[in-house]
Amino acid sequence: MARMYADLIKLQTLYLDGAITAAVIILASQPLAKLMGDNIAQAQRLGKELRIFKKAYYVPTMVYALE
Repeated sequence: MARMYADLIKLQTLYLDGAITAAVIILASQPLAKLMGDNIAQAQRLGKELRIFKKAYYVPTMVYALE
């Protein structure tokens, strides 16, 4: 989970540099992440975080949750 923020910063930098026009992020769903262990990035949490950081991260992003 802690590395997720670094990945968002990298995507934002690539977007600002014109290297990408959008992003797709595939993460575990909340139930699957709990089965996998602690500190696993979850699609639902990322969705909440993206709304919080919408002024700093504005890459068009599609988030998929693996069940």
